[in-house]
Amino acid sequence: MFANADPGTPEAALMIRNNPKDAQIPALVKKGYIIRTRADHDTKQARKNDYSDFEAACKSGAQIITTDYYQKSTHFTSTYAISFPGGKYFRRNPLF
Repeated sequence: MFANADPGTPEAALMIRNNPKDAQIPALVKKGYIIRTRADHDTKQARKNDYSDFEAACKSGAQIITTDYYQKSTHFTSTYAISFPGGKYFRRNPLF
């Protein structure tokens, strides 16, 4: 549906920034780009109950935050599960 293109190119609309702490994300969002980042990867955050990447993703303003853990894992002991307050999977963008 969208190409992952460089900012400023005619086909640019959606950008993938895997690092939720990427300082460029808020500026790209404010320019009108749709940004996808992630809350976790390779089970590292889930195994450690580390929400720091999810918190960074939330603050970044990225419109799409992906996770493998919208529910707790059944493969290892962890309470790690990603959702917004109230167990929701959507929210208002904090940048606007």
